[in-house]
Amino acid sequence: MKRFFRTLFSREENLALAITVGLAVLKLVIHLLTSSNYGYFRDEFYYVAASKHLAFGYVDFPPFIALLTAFVRLTLGDSLLALRFFPALAGAGVVLLTGLMARQFGADRFGQVLAALAALIAPQYLGANSFLTMDSFDMLAWAAALYVLILIAKYDLPKLWLVFGLVMGIGLTIKVTPLYFGLALVVGLALTPYRKYFRSPYLYLGGLIALAFLLPYVMWNTANGWPTIEFWREYGSKIFLASPLEFLLQQVVIMHPISLPLWLSGLVFLFTKKGKPYRLFGWMYSLLVVHVHAPGSQELLLGSLLSGTVRLRDGRHAAVRQFTCLALAGMAAGQLHSLPRHRRGPRRANGHPHVAVELPLGVYARDGRHESTNRSFR
Repeated sequence: MKRFFRTLFSREENLALAITVGLAVLKLVIHLLTSSNYGYFRDEFYYVAASKHLAFGYVDFPPFIALLTAFVRLTLGDSLLALRFFPALAGAGVVLLTGLMARQFGADRFGQVLAALAALIAPQYLGANSFLTMDSFDMLAWAAALYVLILIAKYDLPKLWLVFGLVMGIGLTIKVTPLYFGLALVVGLALTPYRKYFRSPYLYLGGLIALAFLLPYVMWNTANGWPTIEFWREYGSKIFLASPLEFLLQQVVIMHPISLPLWLSGLVFLFTKKGKPYRLFGWMYSLLVVHVHAPGSQELLLGSLLSGTVRLRDGRHAAVRQFTCLALAGMAAGQLHSLPRHRRGPRRANGHPHVAVELPLGVYARDGRHESTNRSFR
């Protein structure tokens, strides 16, 4: 634990942390300044209506989004800026957590900033965080759970399973996708030396904490004849199920093609000898990608997990570092320039760009600095 705090507040890392925070603030400002460029998205009307009829659950989502919308309407009003403030804040949190995860994987200052910048320019995040939607908070919950899981794996802190359970529980009040995260985690633990945590009572206590948050939604469904299951059974047949190749191509496009070398090299690294301490994350990502195409999985468009590394060592890859930084900066400028400008005249309820898939969160580290204090890999 002491080493974790030394890493988190190390003087030599303060500059990287400051820049990462600056990128997170920049993302927040971008969304706030463009929050009124589109009219109300149709789902926003739905959540506003749900917030007027609070319950433990709804046909197609748990209670979080309705509770949050009710809080926003009570405190900030129902303007576009008010409704879209917290999704923008959630997106900024994802950028910050990406940089922090890169630090824990051993990234240098360049790697941490590069990871945060890649998260900032991802079209998926720019779209989802620009209006009120469950996806923004679902992605934040996944990112926070990943960060806690990295701390558990790197520093061998079993008590953090309680915190992990709390984060996952909050995530289960947003969407039910953390159940798939949990399933992939169980399999990933079984396939790696981290299976030792199956003997820890904190793992099971964390699981109980998470399920406790889901219980009200289950009780609501029980009392109302399980409408959620019926909804997803009927709705699932209307969802386009991409082939594995199409799905992977979607990953490339909506996370931005310029980021492909970063997260792809990271995924490969997780299955190398040096990446063994973090192979758990590689298995989790692979299992989730496979499950998306398993029979019956079309009910939910799952978020996928990516934690990887970029091995950009000083000197040897200086040209690559400079090109990557310039390319990402250029892509960021292009993405910001493509954001819609304010249009005069009546606003439309629809027409907001929305991609209904939650996709990979890239965390990147440089070669040689991904050592773990967990005794399982000593």
